[in-house]
Amino acid sequence: MVYSDTNIKGLIHDGVLQSADENRVGVISYDLRTEGFYRSKDEGGKPLVTLQPGDSVFVGTVETISLPDDVCATVALRNSRIRQGLQLAAPVYFPGHSTRIFFRLTNISADAIELTKADSFAQVMFSSVEGKVEKPYSGAFSGEMDYSGMGRYEQQYSAQMQKIDKKIDDLKSLESRIYGNVMTIMTIIAAVFSLVSVNTQSWHVGLTGIVLVNAVIVASFSALAGLLTLVTRPKQKSAYVIPWVAAAVLYVVAITLAFI
Repeated sequence: MVYSDTNIKGLIHDGVLQSADENRVGVISYDLRTEGFYRSKDEGGKPLVTLQPGDSVFVGTVETISLPDDVCATVALRNSRIRQGLQLAAPVYFPGHSTRIFFRLTNISADAIELTKADSFAQVMFSSVEGKVEKPYSGAFSGEMDYSGMGRYEQQYSAQMQKIDKKIDDLKSLESRIYGNVMTIMTIIAAVFSLVSVNTQSWHVGLTGIVLVNAVIVASFSALAGLLTLVTRPKQKSAYVIPWVAAAVLYVVAITLAFI
C-alpha cells in the first residue's frame, strides 16, 4: 500500500523521514530538497553544477530516512524535470535502511542544464510491507550520511571500470590513427599533384632548377606531414621526427643548389 499525505506526515512525526518540511508533503509523495551535488566521494557536495548532454551527477538530499521493518521507499523524478530532459536512477530503500537519500541525475537532452541547490528534482514515496521482514537492510550503504561512492563495492567493480576506460582509450587512439592516416594520404596526393604541375611548367629552367624546386616542394610537404603526425599521434616520436629530418635535409640540398 502506498502511503497517503496523512501517513507521510505520520512518518515525519515518528522520525522515519527526518529534516523534513510538512509543507512539501504531496498527495502520495514528499518533494525532496537538494543538499548538494557529488561527482566523487573525495569532494564535498557542490551547490551548483552544469550538466552537459550525457553527463551525470549524484544528488544528496536534505532529508534522511530511517525505515522501520515494514516500510520501504522509492524515489521518482518530478514530472517537470522529466520534460526538462533529466533522467533519474535511484535504488529501492529497503526496510531497516537508515541513510541520506541519494540519486543520480543524467542529462539526456541536447542542451546543457544548470542545477542548483535551490531546485527540487525528485520525490520520495513510501509503501507498507505486508509483515515484517526477517532480515532488515544492513548492506554497504547503511548509515550513509555522506556520499561514499561505491562504498565497499569499489574493489569489486574497479577492474570492470578499468577495462571500460582502456576500451575508451583504444577507441580514441584508433580515431587518432585513422585521422592521421587520412591527412597523410591527402598530403601525399597534394605533393604528387604539385610536383607534376611544377615539373611540367619548369622544364626551361634546367636540371638544377628542377631539382631545387622539387626539393623545396617535397621538403615543405614532408614538414607538413610531420606536423600533422605530431598533432594526431604525439606519443609516436619517430613518426613526426623522421619527416622533419627529411625536410631539413632537402632544404639544405635546395639551399646548396641555389648557390651553385
